[in-house]
Amino acid sequence: MNEATSRKHWTELADEEIDLSDIPEVTEASAKHGTMREALIQKNTLLIDLDVYDWFRRQGPDYEWRINQLLRDYMESTSRAHPG
Repeated sequence: MNEATSRKHWTELADEEIDLSDIPEVTEASAKHGTMREALIQKNTLLIDLDVYDWFRRQGPDYEWRINQLLRDYMESTSRAHPG
């Protein structure tokens, strides 16, 4: 994308003008790790130990996503083990 196209609003860009070079290819292996779902997110308050929170924050800027993903994985594995 050149400077002229980078200043355009994204709705004005033709498909050919969109630079996809920095987007990784979706492979079968990478697709297994991702899930496509409508984002149903609600801001909540959760009481967790400070050292746990600090550890997650040190993992990087997506620490809230990581916490959510671990909780989701636990929920799904528990649901499979104990349906209903």
